[in-house]
Amino acid sequence: MLTHPSKTRLSDERIESIANQIIANLIKKKLIAVKNSDKTSIVHKIVQIIAADQKLEEEIESETLRILKTYEQKVAPGTPQWQVVFNQTKERIAKKKGFIL
Repeated sequence: MLTHPSKTRLSDERIESIANQIIANLIKKKLIAVKNSDKTSIVHKIVQIIAADQKLEEEIESETLRILKTYEQKVAPGTPQWQVVFNQTKERIAKKKGFIL
């Protein structure tokens, strides 16, 4: 059976932490000015964007695994050769969807 590559899904808490760090860094570098009342909604929007990005990448990986299932007879899952084929296939699908890995 084909398995998902060793990539860990970000938890909701981790995504929110990243979003807060993004806002804090932008404010610290004076690239944006945010009212405290607006900060929560901005963080929420960043969380949505990161979560959507992560979901799309998971969909790309699922599609990649479906395609690679047809190669199972030729390339053994988990081998270095399988990882190369996985990465190439994933990049091709991502490019077709306009997604930058």
